[in-house]
Order: sequence, then C-alpha cells, then structure tokens
Amino acid sequence: MLRILHGVDVLETRYSAAKRILEEAGLNILGAAIEAFEDWGPDVPIVTGEDQHDFLQKWQEIGMSTIATPYPTNQWRTPILAALKALDSEAIPGSEWNLPQPATANDNLADFLNPAIPPLHYAACGCERMPGYPERWRGK
Repeated sequence: MLRILHGVDVLETRYSAAKRILEEAGLNILGAAIEAFEDWGPDVPIVTGEDQHDFLQKWQEIGMSTIATPYPTNQWRTPILAALKALDSEAIPGSEWNLPQPATANDNLADFLNPAIPPLHYAACGCERMPGYPERWRGK
C-alpha cells in the first residue's frame, strides 16, 4: 500500500479502510510500490491506483493487472457550481447529484491515455475542456 498526501481526508479514509481490511486478512503491510517490485525482480502483483497519468502510462508499459478508481476533481467543483446556481435562483438536480465515477480497466485504458498531457495530470479531471489545455500545464 502506497500512501500519498498525508492528511487529505479522502486519502486518509481510503488508507484506514484498506489497512483494516488487510490486517483483518492477516496480511503484513510492507508499503512496496511498483518500482520496488521491478527492482526486486518478481512480477508486479495486482495493484490499484488512481487515474494519474504516470500510473496509467506505467500500467500500459508493463501490462499490469489493475484498475484505477478515480476520485474525480469534478466532485470538488460540483458543490461550487450548485451553490452558484442556487445563488442565481437556477434549478439544481434534485436532492442528490449523482456524478460520473469512471473506472479505468484493461479494456478502456487507452481511452484515458493522452501523450499530450503531463505525467501528474488526472485523466478524469475534465481539464480537456478548459481554455489553454494542455499547453498551460506542460512541464508542471
């Protein structure tokens, strides 16, 4: 299990849930990442990740068995959009707003890869429709 960005609520929640499940199954958490297995020599086991482009590229490069379950950035911007609509007296969708939660798997991996975007880009961010994309993000 590889932890990133300590203190981020969604990442801490995922970590605590995974840690409990792994410990209950009697597994030792070693913290090994893909590169550690490549350096060590055995095949990379089934791992999961998010839709960060460098993870997707590595997945394609070595042919891993995995799935990427993103926490799309639209989940952060949607409440702001809803608040702006409410302030303008516009209707917002019902009491619940179901957002798309795309999952990347072996059969659709190519749909999420884009050689024009930087490695730290998240494929499900929706940035492709923003002005100046991807030129303004290159090299960052």
